[in-house]
Amino acid sequence: MLASRAAVRPSAIRYSEKAGLLRPASRCGGKRVFGADDVVALWPVTTGRALGFSILELRRFLGPDRAHERNRRRALNAALRCKLAEIN
Repeated sequence: MLASRAAVRPSAIRYSEKAGLLRPASRCGGKRVFGADDVVALWPVTTGRALGFSILELRRFLGPDRAHERNRRRALNAALRCKLAEIN
């Protein structure tokens, strides 16, 4: 189960999917199926939330549309630097 592997509640995974932060899980026999890639994909979401980023901010950086990946990475780096300055 992804929730136990990632140490989050299942509702957090469903919410991240609905918010567009994670791709919807595939299904097999009506059950949601997750792989190792899903654990990796969930890490920036849980880490970003722990650092204080809003869902809207994370959606800008991590959304499923990868058309503007370079700009997204630049924006994420700038936001991380800003967040670090707030913490320090």
